[in-house]
Amino acid sequence: MARRKRSFAVIGLGRFGSKIARELVAYGNHVIGVDVDERLVGAIADDITEAVIADARDEGALHEAGLASYDAAILAIGSDLEASILCHMNLKSIGISDITIKAFDSQHRRIMEALGADDIVIPEEDAGEHIAQRLHNPLIEDFMEICEGSYVALVEPQKAYLRKTLQDLNVDGNLEVECLGIMRHSLFINPTSHQEELLVPGDRLLVQGSRSAIRNFADAR
Repeated sequence: MARRKRSFAVIGLGRFGSKIARELVAYGNHVIGVDVDERLVGAIADDITEAVIADARDEGALHEAGLASYDAAILAIGSDLEASILCHMNLKSIGISDITIKAFDSQHRRIMEALGADDIVIPEEDAGEHIAQRLHNPLIEDFMEICEGSYVALVEPQKAYLRKTLQDLNVDGNLEVECLGIMRHSLFINPTSHQEELLVPGDRLLVQGSRSAIRNFADAR
């Protein structure tokens, strides 16, 4: 069964927020973009599901925009610490618990952690594309481009793949990805020396393929 698409609210439509918003839409999710800057809202309005001009520091504005019904939010409003804190509090208040916060430095990260935030990224360390992939499907734990058009990712395997070997999976003509190895806790199991190793619960698969192939592999549930 394909993974259920989710609804995301992206607060702050600068370069970072707009990148994530467009990527999440590309994965088929419902995305609303929110910013106080009319110019930024207009620039992305045709690329995402919905875009509204609103001040996320105003809890009433978030309610009016319908954000209380969304699955998750990405707070990407820039370097205003006070605004970041207020927006985080407002999102929690309207019932959104799954919040990813853009921090502008390590001090900002520590402050937000002290306020109970548990998913904080610093754009200089985490690319928007990578974050969007992780948000779309949490079963993909890491995602990296190794050359143009080819990616590797750590993916939680389907239950149907348990008790199978990597050789079993790689000869399956229905798979669009190549299984490179097994991560078992902190141990990497190389298929060249462990061809008969069976996948067990808790294992993760290291796979290689195109973005769409990896996404389809992880979404198939």
